[in-house]
Amino acid sequence: MARVSVSLLMGTGLVLVLLGLLGGGGVASSPIAHAAPVPDVSPADQLQVAVAITRYVAITGTDADTCATPAGACRTIQYAVDVANPGDLILVASGVYSDVSTRPAPPGYVGSPLLSQVVYITKSLAIHGGYTTTDHFAGPPDPLANPTIVDAGGQGRGILIAGDVQPAVTGLRITGGDATGLGGDRLYAQIGGGIYVLSATVTLSGNEVLGNTGGRRGAGGGIAMRRCSGLVQGNVISANSAMGDGGGVYMWDVTGLFSDNLIAANTAITWGGGVFMADSPIRFENNVVRANNGNYGSGMAMTGCDGATVRGNAIDHNSSIAAGGLYVGYTGWTTPALIISNTITANEALWSGAGVYIMYGPSHYVGNVIADNAGYFAAGVIAFSSDMLFQRNVVSGNIAELCGGGMYISYSYDPVFRENLFAANSAACGGGLQVLGSTPTLRDNVFVANTVLTQGGALRVWDSSLNMAGNVFLANSAAEGAGLYLGQSDGLLVNNVFADNTASLSGGGLYVLDSAPRLLHNTIARNGAHSGVAVVSEQEASVVALTNTILVSHAVGVEATASSTVLLEGTLWGNGIDWSGDGTIVTGTVNLWGDPAFVDPDGGDYHVFSDSLAVDAGIDAGVHGDIDGEWRPAGLGYDIGADEWLTVCKPIVGVSFVPTWTTLFSPTVFTPIITPADATPLVLYTWDFGDGSPPITAPRPVHTYDCGPYTVTLTAVNACSQQSVSRQVEVVGPPCCVPPEAGFTHSLPLVAGAPVSFTNTTTWCAFYPITYSWDFGDGSLPVTAVHPVHIYAEGGNFTVLLTASMNCGCGDWVTGAYSACLEVAPASRPLYLPLVKRSSP
Repeated sequence: MARVSVSLLMGTGLVLVLLGLLGGGGVASSPIAHAAPVPDVSPADQLQVAVAITRYVAITGTDADTCATPAGACRTIQYAVDVANPGDLILVASGVYSDVSTRPAPPGYVGSPLLSQVVYITKSLAIHGGYTTTDHFAGPPDPLANPTIVDAGGQGRGILIAGDVQPAVTGLRITGGDATGLGGDRLYAQIGGGIYVLSATVTLSGNEVLGNTGGRRGAGGGIAMRRCSGLVQGNVISANSAMGDGGGVYMWDVTGLFSDNLIAANTAITWGGGVFMADSPIRFENNVVRANNGNYGSGMAMTGCDGATVRGNAIDHNSSIAAGGLYVGYTGWTTPALIISNTITANEALWSGAGVYIMYGPSHYVGNVIADNAGYFAAGVIAFSSDMLFQRNVVSGNIAELCGGGMYISYSYDPVFRENLFAANSAACGGGLQVLGSTPTLRDNVFVANTVLTQGGALRVWDSSLNMAGNVFLANSAAEGAGLYLGQSDGLLVNNVFADNTASLSGGGLYVLDSAPRLLHNTIARNGAHSGVAVVSEQEASVVALTNTILVSHAVGVEATASSTVLLEGTLWGNGIDWSGDGTIVTGTVNLWGDPAFVDPDGGDYHVFSDSLAVDAGIDAGVHGDIDGEWRPAGLGYDIGADEWLTVCKPIVGVSFVPTWTTLFSPTVFTPIITPADATPLVLYTWDFGDGSPPITAPRPVHTYDCGPYTVTLTAVNACSQQSVSRQVEVVGPPCCVPPEAGFTHSLPLVAGAPVSFTNTTTWCAFYPITYSWDFGDGSLPVTAVHPVHIYAEGGNFTVLLTASMNCGCGDWVTGAYSACLEVAPASRPLYLPLVKRSSP
């Protein structure tokens, strides 16, 4: 059992910093929406689709020609988009761009047939802001010094992106967008005031999206994304609003990466003041979600997001009716969502789940800090019908006026809590954790310094079946059951420590009401109250069985009221009064009185020394490990209490492993062999595979080699020994390292300006990796796609060369090549006949 040392840093709070998002940058008056001009692009310009062109936009420019030089810059971003070809780059100088144009809705769009916006994108191109005309667009972009503002002035959206395209938007400030009346979603009248992305694969980076609205009955005030994918990174999304869901961001059926964004001071009337995401297995990582407001899930709300990853985010200072920080609902049924290493702090809820609100779904919550949240009920975390994994989280400093200061879970079939710290939470009941109508498993958790006014300082369990092992309850306080309050429940409690808890009435360590639990190998010591263990019967008769229990340093060890039964066997006593009450107390055949010889109880270390009376004094209760996972029994018998004094350890004499050969590029399972086979567990195995990869600690790892041979080193360690072995592992490959047979076919017709699809027909030994290089014979750069598409700018005869290169391992490559001559016809030109005017009769 590890020493428990908890240092609490309380009341620090977090400072709200919006980085001056709402200031700076003048905004022009709202323009009148008008139809965009149709650019006059010559047929020769239309043939340049294979060559990327940089185009320029400045408020001093003119919407004419092709915008292809800084001196010939366009006036509006939309004109540059219209004349651009797929693959072009558009550089935009600082200024306010507020020309709203009206365009037909793209295919698949739900709602209005005509859409108003400043920029309408249906091509794969890139738009970069932050440039200046003073250096003729030569300098690197600086969006802070050269703000490039897309201001819709409340007359439409800022930017619409739609179609099977791959555009990128960087370094813009999008503001004044209003999606009112524009549609875009089956559930809402409109979505996406600042930016709306539909069906595209988009990159949005380094932008500011602020002061936009989704409109009445709308969603996604700042950004809305629907049925799309992409990278949204390094943006500031602030002060946007929606009357529906997702004040800052609204995502539905979205994949990709959403990272390193600041999402602050946004507002939604319903769900997701900062972010709302549905049916989206997205990676949401390293974002700051701060000071957003909404009725539910103010910081972030996610529903139906099986397979999503929410990692490394700071979610703080958000406020709502319920789910102030994070809401996770109906998620994880097919693939659990991963909620990992987030900091969820200082959020508020008028009702429940100020930090995290979980409803339906077996997702995983690992390594999060959920601290200093405040709500009326279940301040830190609330979970309904959620068979979650809750592991290595810190839940501290949360305050609830009713029950569940740190966490409240109800009607969940099989939730698992492992290695969590519940510290310094407070409530009326269930200070650290409250459980209702559930069957939880609690292993290796620490509950310290939690406080309630009534029942269950650390843990309150009602109408549940509890499986609890290896937990530590220290310095918690309550009126009844400062460590554990167990009401109308049963369960199995193994290898737990209840110490230094304080109850103003009774049950400093445990309070058992109308329940029938079994307790095996527990340490119950130094709890301040009338009794260390209180067993009470009101509506049903409590029956409590304690086996191999250290029960010391209380005014009364066990108190049982009328109709209650306490069955003890293998007890180390040492209290003012060991047992009392009107109930039935059976002390069994093994009873000892004396000093348990704890290592350092004042420091929270309740291991026992070798001279403890508990050593070898218990009975066989069927428990073969102690609170530290060490083997039980370690000596001549079973120790009483949670700890087993390790007196006998069988060392590892020899170690080896199999196999000693593997196949090139083939994942191989390595298995250790130790002598003797019954050496004392637990054994830790560390593998060094000798190829520069980091060491792996695992009993049977899987490893893949590129070449060989390599020297593998295995180290095996148990409590009393360490042995290592190094052996050479041969790496062999199949005998088919022959050059690939390259080949391809192509589509028709072969006409300049039309795309030509190439189908790769290469055959090779599929065991080995292969790469391709295509030379299309027209001076364009080689490409490495498997099945590329190419456009010839002009007619002629071109030799296409495909080179296939196969990696046989060990630095050996073999190649094959195939070429063919393509005759490409010139682009067809329209024939213009002279106009003949008929004379009047």
